[in-house]
Amino acid sequence: MPRISGASLAIIGPSGVETVRRPNAPNDLDDEEQRVWRDTVNSMAADWFPGETHGLLTQYCRLVISARRISELKKSLEKPRKGQKFDLLTYRRLAKDEAQISQTMAVLARNMRLSQASTSRHEYVKKRPMTLKKPWDRVDEDADDEEE
Repeated sequence: MPRISGASLAIIGPSGVETVRRPNAPNDLDDEEQRVWRDTVNSMAADWFPGETHGLLTQYCRLVISARRISELKKSLEKPRKGQKFDLLTYRRLAKDEAQISQTMAVLARNMRLSQASTSRHEYVKKRPMTLKKPWDRVDEDADDEEE
């Protein structure tokens, strides 16, 4: 058997071309949450989620479904049945819970580099020039206009 060069091993590896498998959803997620897991994992590169991020991704999937369910509850409260009053207190609690879940989802997405905010480079963002003049600059212009 011929000797394999170090350069070939560095590119292909000693056992040949290795494929990276996408992680399977944990069994403790329900069907909807597993669907979110698969959609999220399939939207990124195969090696995007190493084992240490699986806990974050699991919680992210749970939160996505929780937010969806809270949103459905809010919608059902928006259209009360005949004879029912609009329950503002419950609606506010649901809105608050939804906002907290959304904030937590954003943090998890940023930590796993799923969101646009986590992948954009701030030094490439075009900075808008300041269009408003400073008050002391405007005073000088007014004085120039009065002199003419």
